[in-house]
Amino acid sequence: AQAGAPAARMKNWVMPLLLMLLAAPCGAANDFLMNLKKAASRVERDERVEYYSRAIRAWQPSDSKTLLSQCHFGRAQARVESYLFAEAESDLTIALELDPRNAPAYLLRARVYARQAKHTLAAKDLIEYVGRNPSDFEGLLLLGQTEFKKGRTDASVRAYSLAQKNEAADERAWIGEAQIYIARKDWPRAERTLDVAVEKAHG
Repeated sequence: AQAGAPAARMKNWVMPLLLMLLAAPCGAANDFLMNLKKAASRVERDERVEYYSRAIRAWQPSDSKTLLSQCHFGRAQARVESYLFAEAESDLTIALELDPRNAPAYLLRARVYARQAKHTLAAKDLIEYVGRNPSDFEGLLLLGQTEFKKGRTDASVRAYSLAQKNEAADERAWIGEAQIYIARKDWPRAERTLDVAVEKAHG
């Protein structure tokens, strides 16, 4: 489910971009914009990588750096779907250098770091992301998991608690918190927390 989350967010990120492109005067069209439009409209990940790569090569200093950031972000999404994590990490780092406001890039890079067991880097990106999106359940859930893997169980509990407040009906944050108590061998609290998780999951 987590691997699919960045792709699910793509429509929300791409739509404003497409509106910007469609609103541009016809005379402003160039290879960069045309390839960016094609990449954003493709479903197959290999095609998206190809057209984003073409757009990146065609980019000129007169073009938008924000849109260039989106090219690298979009290509990173496609590469994550192909399990090309090192290449995706490189794209996401460039995307954030070009546009530090690209919050979804922090979340996706955190997922990439987590898949490579780079938990300290993942936590740093997640803290940045959650700071910008304090009510995002998936970001808080991943932060809880990452802090737990780093051995920062108190920070993990705090992240899970915030996630529980934001998505009261989702059992995953309760399961994550229970795992912390199991690791601490705090069996009564683990049992109580799992009881809540079972209730949230409707048995």
